[in-house]
Amino acid sequence: MATRDMKRKDEEARPLIINRPDALGKARKWTEWGVTTFGWIAWMFVCRPIMIAMLWALGIHLFYFQMVKLGGFGGIVELFWVYFWVILFIWLAIRSWNLYNYLRFRRREARRNTSPAEDGELERFMKLPTEALKTIHNSNITAVDFMEGYKIQMRDISGGDSSAAYPGYFNPSKPNYDLMKLRKKSQK
Repeated sequence: MATRDMKRKDEEARPLIINRPDALGKARKWTEWGVTTFGWIAWMFVCRPIMIAMLWALGIHLFYFQMVKLGGFGGIVELFWVYFWVILFIWLAIRSWNLYNYLRFRRREARRNTSPAEDGELERFMKLPTEALKTIHNSNITAVDFMEGYKIQMRDISGGDSSAAYPGYFNPSKPNYDLMKLRKKSQK
């Protein structure tokens, strides 16, 4: 009786492993890791394919039962023309919408690819100081701060001269039509 009480007190005094994972030895950690890995490998290469094969067999059985024994193919044959006309209607609706968009937008400039902007064009569009983009192109990290009134400030923060900041202007909702005309002339 005394030994049983001593064992119970000893077990109560030791905290559970789940509360003290640092109490696990290296051998036990590696053993648990190995058993867990083996279990997942067994699941992936043995249990999962067997389960998938059983589900395929059940699916084939249900397909055979529904389509052959209960005459499900008859319903498909009866409704063939309904399926055909629905699919044809959907196809014609999509093709009509494509044709409509093609005819409506075929002469729009926004649908065509444009050439990349030159540095001078970008400087004029964003109202940046001359040669600002060359300095920004040479920097590794550039910060762009958007301020009120569509004003921006571009600065190099890659460890070089971080005090060099370039003020600019950017309004995405108001296109610069002068710049667009200039680009059209240069593309001709």
